[in-house]
Amino acid sequence: MIDQKKLLSDKLKAFRQANNLSQYEFAEDCGMSSKTVSLIERCKLNTTLDTLDLLAVRMDTTVSELLKSTEDCSFILISTEITVEEKSSVTYGIGVVKDNELIKEFRDISLDYNKVKRMVNTFNFHRVAEYEFEELAEDFCD
Repeated sequence: MIDQKKLLSDKLKAFRQANNLSQYEFAEDCGMSSKTVSLIERCKLNTTLDTLDLLAVRMDTTVSELLKSTEDCSFILISTEITVEEKSSVTYGIGVVKDNELIKEFRDISLDYNKVKRMVNTFNFHRVAEYEFEELAEDFCD
């Protein structure tokens, strides 16, 4: 059985992180208190349909999508250390995880940690399917 509170919490956190919003900023945009957002993210509040609607509107989705689970895969940030002419740097990419196993990698997307982290959060928030991953990752890099 799907834990709807946890699902909503995860989607809300992923959305805020992908959009660099604090709980306060997000709550203000929704017209609710930051305490309410905090309680939802900690799975401590049974939200009303009105609250779900406010969240969905702000997150540019629908209530049904907020509560929908596709347990297909999830995405993680991966890093690769590279050395060129004795100078070392790190590039970031995305890994696809299914059944707790890394099944696909898209390496060297960017040197910008925050950019790739936002992409990972966005993919997880929107529950991108495994088959959509590579095309979306390429589009995100353009």
